[in-house]
Amino acid sequence: MSDKKILVVADTNEFVSEHILQILSKARSLAEHYRSKVAALCVGTYRQERLETLLYYGAHYVFLFECNRSPSMGGVCDILASVIRQHEPAVVLFPATDWGKAVAAKLSVRLDVGLTADCIDVTLEDDFSFYRTAMNQTMLAKIRYINCNIRMGTIKKDVFVKKTWEYGTTGKIETFPTLLSNDDLDHSFLEILECVQIPQKIGMDLEKVSIAFCVGRGVKKKETCDRISQLAMRCGAGIIGTRAAVEMGLIEKERQIGQSGNSIAPKIYLGFGVSGASQHIVGIKNADLIIAVNTDKKATIFDYADYQIIEDLEDVIAEMEKQLLLVKRERSIVV
Repeated sequence: MSDKKILVVADTNEFVSEHILQILSKARSLAEHYRSKVAALCVGTYRQERLETLLYYGAHYVFLFECNRSPSMGGVCDILASVIRQHEPAVVLFPATDWGKAVAAKLSVRLDVGLTADCIDVTLEDDFSFYRTAMNQTMLAKIRYINCNIRMGTIKKDVFVKKTWEYGTTGKIETFPTLLSNDDLDHSFLEILECVQIPQKIGMDLEKVSIAFCVGRGVKKKETCDRISQLAMRCGAGIIGTRAAVEMGLIEKERQIGQSGNSIAPKIYLGFGVSGASQHIVGIKNADLIIAVNTDKKATIFDYADYQIIEDLEDVIAEMEKQLLLVKRERSIVV
C-alpha cells in the first residue's frame, strides 16, 4: 500500500450528498493511479446503509466516530486532528460548504499544514496539484505544496462527476465510540430539526440536464437568443449561457456555466457562438459530447469539441428549425 493515502471528510449535515459522492469518486480515481487507499471520515450517528453508500462511491474505508449529541466545531476538529496525526494522509479533502471551509481552516492552523480553498480540480503527476480560480475568476491557479507532507483542500460542488466502483461493497466500516466532554458539545441555541431543499427559482435542475444549449458571446441579438431557447424547448434541452451572455443580458445569472457559475455534465452540449474561454470550459469539461457552432475556425472551443460546425449560427439555427418542422410534419402524416 502506498503512503499517499487520501482522506475525505464528510459534512456532518449531508455526509452522503451529491457533493461528497463527487469528491469520493475523484479521490478514488487519484488513489487508483497511485495504488493508494481512500478513507471517508464521518462524525455523528449514521445508519449502516448510508455508510455503505460511501463505499459504493469509492471509499476503501469508512471511519465513523459516533456521537449521540452534536459535537461542537472544536470537538469535530479534535477528532479529525487525531485521525490525521495517526494516519498521516497525503491529501485531505473537504466539501466547500460553510461547515467544510470552517473545519478545514481551523485544522490547517492547528496542524500547520497548507490549505487551498474552493478547488475546481486536483491532479496527480509526480505530486498532487490543486487548481482554483484567481484574479477575479479570470485565471486558473495551479498550487503545489512544497513544505508540508499533508495537503488540504476544499472542493467546490459539481466540478467532479460521481462514479460507482466495482467491488465497492468490499470496503470496511470501522466504528469508534467518541466520548465528548461538556465543552465538546454544541451548546448553540440552534437545533436542526429538518433539512429542506429550497427549489431553484430558474425552474431547471442543472444537475439533471442531459442536453444543454449554450448561448455565447457570438449571439448578438435577443431575438436570436429567443430562437435558441425555442429550439431547446422543442428538443427537451436546457438553456444555459456563458459569462459574456449573462453580462449582455441574454441569460439569467443562475444559468451561467463556468468557474464563477455552475458546472454541468450533460450527455450533449451544443454551444452557439461560444468562444471557449477557460472559465467556461471548466464548467462543461464533464460533458459526454461537445458540439460547437462558431464562424471562427480558430475558436478555442474547437480544441475541446467532438464536432465542429464552422458556420454562421443564424444559418445553423434556421436549418435546425427547418429539420424540426419536417420531423413534426412526418409525425403528423403517420398519425
